[in-house]
Amino acid sequence: MSKFAVRTLGECLDVELRPHGASVTVIAPGFIETEIFKINNQGVYDKDLPVELPQFLIASPDKAARKIIKAVLKRKPSIVITKHAVVLEWLNRYFPVFSRFIAKKFAEKGVI
Repeated sequence: MSKFAVRTLGECLDVELRPHGASVTVIAPGFIETEIFKINNQGVYDKDLPVELPQFLIASPDKAARKIIKAVLKRKPSIVITKHAVVLEWLNRYFPVFSRFIAKKFAEKGVI
């Protein structure tokens, strides 16, 4: 629910601030290659902790930064960074029941 709330807040702020020359870009990063994957369930950094996601789902920080900067400069209202997240967002928009089914399967496997 918090992701939905942040997106909605960003969209509302964008609508309210555009007439004053400001814009808001909501960023949905997906999985970015950061040290967050090396934090265990106790909140402790562990450099040897294995990443349990397939590498093709993870974007590099450089690629993510370039996409974010481009979106902000173009004053886009929102951007999704990773390709799989774009597909999932599209599925959620046009096939919400199917996307909930997929999310449930991933949750059962402990991926999300």
